[in-house]
Amino acid sequence: MAIESHVHYSTDNNLFLYHHKREVFHKNEEKENVNHAHLQYEIIYLVEGELSCIIEGKLYRLTKGDILLIRANDFHTINIVSNVYTRKVIQFFPAFIPLSEEQRNDLLRPYQVYNKNFDSVISSKIVSLYGLDKFFEKIETAQTELSSAIYIMNLLLEINNLLAFYKMQPNFTYTSSIITDIIDYIDNHLTSKITLEDLQEALHLSKFYISHLFKEVMGTTLAHYIMEKKIRYAEKLIFEGVSPTDAAITIGYNYSNFYINYKKITHTTPSKTKSGHFKIY
Repeated sequence: MAIESHVHYSTDNNLFLYHHKREVFHKNEEKENVNHAHLQYEIIYLVEGELSCIIEGKLYRLTKGDILLIRANDFHTINIVSNVYTRKVIQFFPAFIPLSEEQRNDLLRPYQVYNKNFDSVISSKIVSLYGLDKFFEKIETAQTELSSAIYIMNLLLEINNLLAFYKMQPNFTYTSSIITDIIDYIDNHLTSKITLEDLQEALHLSKFYISHLFKEVMGTTLAHYIMEKKIRYAEKLIFEGVSPTDAAITIGYNYSNFYINYKKITHTTPSKTKSGHFKIY
């Protein structure tokens, strides 16, 4: 792989990151695929190339000019299909937006996790028609953090208007109703111990079938998915002011195992998250 161009900018407090990157892969070169969740919101504009993406059990296929919206804590697997991959990426925490908490919640309301039918892709036709790509250009050349925040707010407002008033064809297909049921069960039991036996009883399916199907569709093991979702939930609690010890108890971990898995998933420590020294990537 050769990185031909890379623009990268992040704020000192790590509440916002922007990058514009072009990668060229050799023919038949194995590509490293993204497979994780994170606490910040992410907006990807695909400048060049093709992707397939599974987000919480929904399959998307993206081509040049599409925009991908990834909500906080949505587990996503991104597979690069083409040998050239150019994207502009915005990642931000709500705290970066200079509004009151109530106003920020209104702005981000369409992206809340309870909206199970949320469509993460805006097609290139709509992007071009409404000039959504221009916001990325403005953010890339913004001179101040406030300017970047204002451009993000304007982009979100424009997207919100599209989601509310423009009747768009769904850009996804559900990978499997069983996968949807598994994800729903896990989302509803993040503060409980979750075992394969629990899923087997709840779904009336063999635990071996559940485990195999999940790995085949989602590209990760069920155990890793559960751990990542629990740790990200705990990360959110810590970010909101809950002590690391209480966050560990909430998701049913002893602190020693919690600390090890927290570092593995978030690439930082619970205490650093608590103090605001978290990592955005």
